Amino acid sequence: KPFHPLSAVDQLVAYLREGIIAGTLSQTYLVHKLGKELGVSPKTVVAAVAKLKHEGFLKDQGARKKSLIVKPTGEKVSS
Repeated sequence: KPFHPLSAVDQLVAYLREGIIAGTLSQTYLVHKLGKELGVSPKTVVAAVAKLKHEGFLKDQGARKKSLIVKPTGEKVSS
């Protein structure tokens, strides 16, 4: 099987997914703050968040609001 290096977005998705499953991420996040903390651009965070929403790990709370982190069981992660 050929080796395919992961993009920055895919690496961030894996990192965030692990944090959600382990319960080490807080209930809400700020894209710019998270990008700065992890040393990646806000665009990379936005793309990773979109993938995690598609996978069901994050849910929108409405326009201009933070996304809600959801455990794989469907329950909200407490802050």
